Parts: sequence; C-alpha cells; structure tokens
Amino acid sequence: MSRDNVTSETADLLRKRMKQSKSLIYIATQNSTESKWMPWELGYFDGFSDGSVAVLPLLENSSSSFVGQEYLGLYPKVEKGQYSDTGGSETFVKKNTGWMTLSRFGKGSESWSQYTR
Repeated sequence: MSRDNVTSETADLLRKRMKQSKSLIYIATQNSTESKWMPWELGYFDGFSDGSVAVLPLLENSSSSFVGQEYLGLYPKVEKGQYSDTGGSETFVKKNTGWMTLSRFGKGSESWSQYTR
C-alpha cells in the first residue's frame, strides 16, 4: 500500500485487517503526531475492540519522558519492567488498575492482573 495513493480500497483493506486482529499497538513516535491515518486507525479499532489498544512510545533515550497527543492518555502503555517477586524482566501493558504481559495482550486477553502493595 502506498501512502501516496490512498483510495477507498486502502481504507477497506485496513478495516478488514484490523477486524482480523485481536489487539492494536499504537507506536507513538515524534512523526506519528503528523500522521493522518494513525488517529483514524486507532479510533476505528478502538470502536469495535472493547479496549484492546495500547500505546508504545518510542523515545530518543531511556531518560526521555513520553508526551503524546492528549487522547493517547486514554490507553494503557507498553513499558519494559520487572516482576517484583523474581526480578525477571518483561514487557508489560500497564494501566492504572492493572497490568498484563505484552504477549497476553497481543493474544487478546482481557484478564488484567492487579497491582500489589
């Protein structure tokens, strides 16, 4: 698919592929704020997926903080982290009320683990 030749067939194909997917990871970069398609794809997928969307911010370096479009704050965020009991590292999808591994999220899991204190 060419970004220079966008047609209704392009949108139809994107809809078809998204309906075949269990989750969507929105990769937020410095350039994604300029995209005309990414917000449309995010909104379309979120509209039928019941929250199977997460944001993966790509930062310049590990000390950078993520500042994206305001609406991206509605979604869980993908982050590297460690298990508190074993110290093993993992990639997690995190939201205020819970977390799950990126692998479980990608498979369409709706079972969030709760944070312990």
